[in-house]
Amino acid sequence: MNIKNVNTKDVIFQLISNKIKLIIALFFTIILIIACRIIFVVSFSNIIENLFVKKDYSDLPLNVTLITFSVIFSFIMSITKKKQLSNLGTYLSTSLIDNSYSAILCSEMTEIEKTDINIHKIVNSCRKIGEEYISENIFSIVENIIFLFTAFITLLIIKPALGLIAYIGLPFMLMAIKGIDKLLARFTNKNNAIIEKEYEQLESGLKKVKNIKLDNSIKYEKEKLSKISEEYVNNSTRKNVFSALSSNLCRDLILGLRLAIVIGVGGWLASEENLGITAQVLTIFVLLVPEVYLSFRNIMKIQFMPSFIENELETIDEILNLRTEIKSEPVNTIDEIHSIRFANVSYGDENCSYANINFELKRGEKLGIFSVDTDFKNSVFNIITKISKPKDGSVTINNCDIAKINTSYLRDLITSVYDESVVFEGTIKNNISYPLEFDEYKYNDALNKSGLKDVISKLPLKENTIIGNDDFIDKDSLQRIIYANAFYKDSKIYVLKDATKDYVLSTESQLLKEVFNLKNKAVILLTDKIYNLVGVDKVLIFENGEVTEYGKYDELLQNKTSRLHKLMRKPSSSREKKVS
Repeated sequence: MNIKNVNTKDVIFQLISNKIKLIIALFFTIILIIACRIIFVVSFSNIIENLFVKKDYSDLPLNVTLITFSVIFSFIMSITKKKQLSNLGTYLSTSLIDNSYSAILCSEMTEIEKTDINIHKIVNSCRKIGEEYISENIFSIVENIIFLFTAFITLLIIKPALGLIAYIGLPFMLMAIKGIDKLLARFTNKNNAIIEKEYEQLESGLKKVKNIKLDNSIKYEKEKLSKISEEYVNNSTRKNVFSALSSNLCRDLILGLRLAIVIGVGGWLASEENLGITAQVLTIFVLLVPEVYLSFRNIMKIQFMPSFIENELETIDEILNLRTEIKSEPVNTIDEIHSIRFANVSYGDENCSYANINFELKRGEKLGIFSVDTDFKNSVFNIITKISKPKDGSVTINNCDIAKINTSYLRDLITSVYDESVVFEGTIKNNISYPLEFDEYKYNDALNKSGLKDVISKLPLKENTIIGNDDFIDKDSLQRIIYANAFYKDSKIYVLKDATKDYVLSTESQLLKEVFNLKNKAVILLTDKIYNLVGVDKVLIFENGEVTEYGKYDELLQNKTSRLHKLMRKPSSSREKKVS
């Protein structure tokens, strides 16, 4: 359920809290991978020390086993980490998408209509937050920080002085990278400006090619473009140099200097036996220090600040904070529909405004509401189905205000068919039963009432024919499928708004007849076709912004002064004449 002022960050933290076990397992996996890297370095250094310095082969099997184990186990743990990160990232992104979709589906229609909802932007924002920012960036930062800390402790334990030398270089590397990146950005911006100037020069030449020819200024124009091209070449060269420095050379230079210092100082100090500088110590530093600098470089490259996903958070915030149509609605059960009543209902928006709409129908009755005012019919339809709410007055079912009836439950009570009703992609069978469980008896009953049985029997795939994938299903059949779905639902209330618009007369007559023959159902028919009212129990006529007549159909039809009588006696088309 959507709650006002929902914060996407709070939703993310809640989702993460649901995956605590997975996150703890992920931390352990990262620690095991780092431990394997350290074991590999230490074991390899032991082999170097024992084989080439001490000439001691006793520990060789153990160290080789440790190296083999660390390599294989690190590989297995790396695959496990990828799987865990994928599970966490996809869970977060799909959950955010689910929350956003739920917020849209549960929001008021007015909120949806006034909000510029971009589905691609929403989905991409959710995936960037879950699969890129949290799953990849954040945990990559965590892994690199843990490795830096572990490597630092390892180096300090082995030889504190050399460890400090290795880590002192990190701030210098940071300053160098930041400075070079700023220069790189400057050259990149300048390159873009030069490219734009080049485009303008070429376009200008094409537009003025006739003048250039007549003025005999081809040489001048070529020289002008040549200067721009030369500027682009020079600037691109500088940009590529700094790009190389930023990506590799700067790191390699500083790393090389650090290693030279460690090996040089270490080699010089190795002659002093009491200092404990051995081949094993130097090997550990030679293998471990590059990994330290690589991890530090990775941290510098990764976007881990919240500002990286600021726009994405705002996009999802906007969706999650759509005003929901689901409020505190205590009524979830109505055994039978005894009455539906509009009492002094008023409505007003930029499209439609009316006041004092009153009518009542009881179980088994059919009410026909005639109006050529589309906005009026839309507003009445929307109020009954709780798409919108009245400005004043009340709408009640069994004397219970529908505002107190659970919205989802109310829509289970109501089957609505309107001029914009559509079928969904899928089989005919699924469209008829949608969204309920399949029931053989109800399905066959819906086929009979909608007149689809013979139509389906002639199709190659019968009821498994996919709608939209072939030319077997004509417009008339699609219209019948919509009504078959309505009959299948077998709701207590049927609300039809211009529900046979553009139907052929025979189909329209057959389907409305089946609706009117439904037993113990309350039917509300909103139409601008006066002949559709034949067969209803009560009539309400809305003209010129007000109700001009309301009463029982038979009584009004027999009253020669009534508006219904005059409308029925004066058909507006040959189609109505045929019905009359």
